[in-house]
Amino acid sequence: MDSDDEVSLSALPAPGSLDHGRADCALDVGQAATSFRAQQVPVLSWLGLSVSVPLHGRFRRCLSWVLGGDSGRKKRRCFSQDSDAGSSEAEDLSRFKPLLTSIDGAVSAGEILYIMGASGAGKSMLLDALADRLRLPVRGQTHLFGLPRVAGFNGLCRYIQQDDTMFSSLSCRETLEYAAAFAGVPSTELDGVVDHALQVLGLESVAKIRVGGRFFRGLSGGQRRRLAVGCQVVTKPTLLLCDEVMSGLDSHAAGQVMRHLRDVADAGSAVVVTVHTPTAEMFGMSDNLCLLSGGRVAYFGPSDAVEAYFTDTLGFTLPSRMSVAEWVLSLCNGDFSASTASVADDICSAWPESDARVRLLSRIAGRDVGSLWDTAIRASRVGGDNVDPVAELDVATAPDRASVAELRRGCACSVWMQTWLLTKRSLVDTVRNPEVMWLRLAVHLGLALIIGLAWTRRTTTTAAHLFDLLGLLFFVQAFFVQASLSVLPVYVEEREIVTRERANRQYLLVSFMAAHLLVEAAFLAVLAVSAGTMIFFLCGLNPLPDRYLFFIAIQWLSLMVTESLVLLVAAMTPVMLVGLAATAFILALFTVVQGFVIRMENLGPVRFVRWVSFHGFALGAMFANEFRGRTFPASPNTWPPYPEDVNGDVFMQSFQFPTQNRAVAVSVLVGMVVFYRVAAFAWIWTFHNGKN
Repeated sequence: MDSDDEVSLSALPAPGSLDHGRADCALDVGQAATSFRAQQVPVLSWLGLSVSVPLHGRFRRCLSWVLGGDSGRKKRRCFSQDSDAGSSEAEDLSRFKPLLTSIDGAVSAGEILYIMGASGAGKSMLLDALADRLRLPVRGQTHLFGLPRVAGFNGLCRYIQQDDTMFSSLSCRETLEYAAAFAGVPSTELDGVVDHALQVLGLESVAKIRVGGRFFRGLSGGQRRRLAVGCQVVTKPTLLLCDEVMSGLDSHAAGQVMRHLRDVADAGSAVVVTVHTPTAEMFGMSDNLCLLSGGRVAYFGPSDAVEAYFTDTLGFTLPSRMSVAEWVLSLCNGDFSASTASVADDICSAWPESDARVRLLSRIAGRDVGSLWDTAIRASRVGGDNVDPVAELDVATAPDRASVAELRRGCACSVWMQTWLLTKRSLVDTVRNPEVMWLRLAVHLGLALIIGLAWTRRTTTTAAHLFDLLGLLFFVQAFFVQASLSVLPVYVEEREIVTRERANRQYLLVSFMAAHLLVEAAFLAVLAVSAGTMIFFLCGLNPLPDRYLFFIAIQWLSLMVTESLVLLVAAMTPVMLVGLAATAFILALFTVVQGFVIRMENLGPVRFVRWVSFHGFALGAMFANEFRGRTFPASPNTWPPYPEDVNGDVFMQSFQFPTQNRAVAVSVLVGMVVFYRVAAFAWIWTFHNGKN
């Protein structure tokens, strides 16, 4: 092959054609987009994308692939510029099942690309690979604006998932307003942007209706789907990836959504949509079509040319009374019989050497590669090796990654603005959502009233009341925090929302955790003051002012520790029922080893758990707060009798809590709050990043 014929099928113009200054400096997104669009470089292009999953092998190998690594490989790189298809490819084919096989494609600004195929064809898998949302290794090349794609590009694209989980207590308008605010839309333009989205998506009549959830009705399924589309469209993304946004919509509503996406594309965005069987009208709204069958490409090119490709190139005939989309989809669906599977396989086998693929590669390369393609095909056939010429050309001409400047874009808002918006949204949801505030407030106040009525003291507290006080304080500490279990379903639902929004680079995780802590601390303070005050005065506890304030503080810290623990469990458990069971088990374990119901020397091998049980530290501090420095009058006529006054400090010596020092207990509880929240932050950061 002559050197003059060599061409890079991955990035044109060459990196050196732009003046980046230093190689490590960031390139302004707007300038890059304008420059590359002027040179007709696709917004997003990909070559030879392949994804596989393990078929057999030990658990360790499967787990390492799921988590993104392998003990026998280098660190996973989802968008590596080097294909690993060398000598190990035959071995990999016997050990791994291919999900995507050598997928090529491109989408430019102002275009709508349909990814179409039957169920299980690999549509969502391809979209996840393009969005860098797969934990499995992805082989091949992906370029954005002609530059090799690396981590950090998610700020340029928005991804609309099939799941449309949203805050149930926010109205339709408020949901769009927060989405636009996170995208940096100026406040002066916010109302106009939201009004336009509501009008186009047909949501004006329900603008003030809440999304709806378990406790109150709200939007219908189709309206929620359109709202999910609007949340990403109002951000005016450079690249918009939509995963089956028309599922669950009637034909008219689906048509309206596609018209809105058409307007988004005409405004300069590149739009990629996965679809099943669009109507003829919706099919005509697309510019290009990527047709998949069994994880392989059956066709990629202009949507209006697919009929000619299947009739003129492949020799099929379009039946009467059948749309083009239905026809090609039926041909590429090989799930129902051996004959249909054979037809689908023949169609996919014809694609690699077709003229349509040459035109696609020429578009990606920025020049005609027809002669080079013919040479590569002939060389492959003469050599007798079943080698994709794209892989051969890529290996020979891949650009030097070290010389390519990186396009990066962070969140549109500052960290402080993100925290303010998240705090405001969380506060609104807390006040409106019965699960978050009112149900829990009712449970805590009801429990406080029951405790207060059961332990009401109208006489002077004497030594005869000591065991009553012990039971009261134990019950308050051990069972008062159990009501925090009710918030776990809310945290699990919120986790899904945060994962989606973080993956779309709407805000940083640290901003969310800070806002969550502020709102939760304020709400739990309300719970502690209202319920704690009722218990304290109804039960006649130590009347000194400082003892009252400390009692409220310990109640607040206990609730903070419990809900921080629930937050961590909600982050770690994928199933809500498992999280509820795990949290209940942990709280029961902490109650057993706290040092009140059994002495430490009789506890057994689980005694070490006492040092991580917040119940022990909190109850020890509550006992010290109630009994220290206090003398209880004698009560000789009760059982057991107390012929002499009982000194509270002496009485405290019979208990074996981890500590009876109030300052130490407060410090430990604060440390537990910090530990659980840092652990939750680390877990969410690592495992809830939007990758599937």
